[in-house]
Parts: sequence; structure tokens; C-alpha cells
Amino acid sequence: MQVKDAGRFSMVIPCFNEEAAVPHLVGQLQKLIGLLKDAGAPPPRVIFVNDGSADRTAQVLEAERKKLPDTEVVNLPQNRGLGAAVREGFARAEDTFVVVYESDCNYPIEHILLMFELMDDSTDVIAASPYAPGGSCGNVVAHRLYLSRAASFLYRIILWPHMRGIYTISAVFRLYRRAAFMKLKLRNDRYLFGAEVTYTLLLSGARIKEIPSFMRPRQQGASKMKLAQNILDHLGLMGRILLHRLGLVD
Repeated sequence: MQVKDAGRFSMVIPCFNEEAAVPHLVGQLQKLIGLLKDAGAPPPRVIFVNDGSADRTAQVLEAERKKLPDTEVVNLPQNRGLGAAVREGFARAEDTFVVVYESDCNYPIEHILLMFELMDDSTDVIAASPYAPGGSCGNVVAHRLYLSRAASFLYRIILWPHMRGIYTISAVFRLYRRAAFMKLKLRNDRYLFGAEVTYTLLLSGARIKEIPSFMRPRQQGASKMKLAQNILDHLGLMGRILLHRLGLVD
């Protein structure tokens, strides 16, 4: 599929304490709109979800959104987490296809066009993966990289053979068929969201593909992920998946 054949698509971008990153993010979105225009495609509808930020993210979003043609800013009254913010964005999206993109722009935004090239009638999700053959990571903090690789490896074992050809379970940057996402019964509100979406989709029979991508460190602001909590969340999800596959829980 070419991106021009998809029609307008939506983008959901969760933001939490990202006032420093928003101007760069909007610049990347302007770049994307230019690439889409060159490809004969309309600009996306961009849905920013301000997840209860304590800084000036809301004000900066309101100012910067004026540089884009079709945007909505959703301000959540308190911080609910990545998963909750993405679900809120999907509830506002109306298009057939929805891209979830991270506000720190740690993946090339132009890879959205590559995602659409890989999308076909039998595919529900296209994910950007730095671990797929041809992908790479640039100057990412070493211990986080090792933990991410280890988690993906363990999930591949637990979910075999469903994860054959899937190298990154917790990807956030993805292209979804909105209908496939809206069928999911998701529980996690935090960073575990990406992994929960992957395993729920795979066990439901949905088809996921990956494009090799380049993960780079953020240039503005700081990561909000709490490493110890994230590790515990992943271990808990792995246990739940094992119990589910053994038929001990729904």
C-alpha cells in the first residue's frame, strides 16, 4: 500500500512533561507533512494527549499546534500513564489507520511512509523495531538497551511460535488499523502498554509486521520511565502470559 492510497490517517502522540521537546516534535511533524504532500497524501490529523503534565506542556502545545493544519490537544487532569494516554487518543481518532508516535522523536518520523508500504489487507499492525535485521540503536544508555533486548528475548520464548519474526515486543511507534486496536481489552496504563498490546494481538490471531528502524537518544527533555517499576511490570506480565497459556487464567 502507498501512503496516498490510505487516505487521511490519525496520529496519537502522548506527552508528559515535554515542554522542551514539543517545538522539535512539531518541526518533525512539519517535515512529515511535506513528505506526505510530495507523495500525494493529505496531512494527518494529529492528536496530542497531554498526560497530566506538571510543566508548561499544555501551553507550549497550544502555541505550537498553530503551525500544523489539523490538530487536537487533549489535556488529561492527572498523569495516568502511557497506556491510558494512547487509549484516550484512539478514542478521539476517526480514521482507518492510526500511527502512535513518541514525543521524544527517538525514531525517524519519515519511517511512517515505510510502514504504509508494508501494510496490506492481511496486516493489522506495523511496528518500528531497532532489533529487526537492518535496525540499529545509536548511543542509547547501555543498561536500558540490554534490558530491552533481554525482555524481548524472554517474550519471544514465552510467546513462541506467535512471535516468530517479531523482534521488539514493547514498541510504541506503530501503525495500527484502528478497528484491530479498538477490539483489544487492555489493562495496563504504564510503559508496559506496548508489550501488552503485542501479546494480546498475537494471541487473538492478528498479524504484526516490523520495519527495521533506528532508535536514537532523545535530544530534548528527560525520559520519564521508572526502570525498576518497568522491570517488575514486565516480570508480572510474563507470569500472566504463562498462566494464560497454561489455561490457568483468562
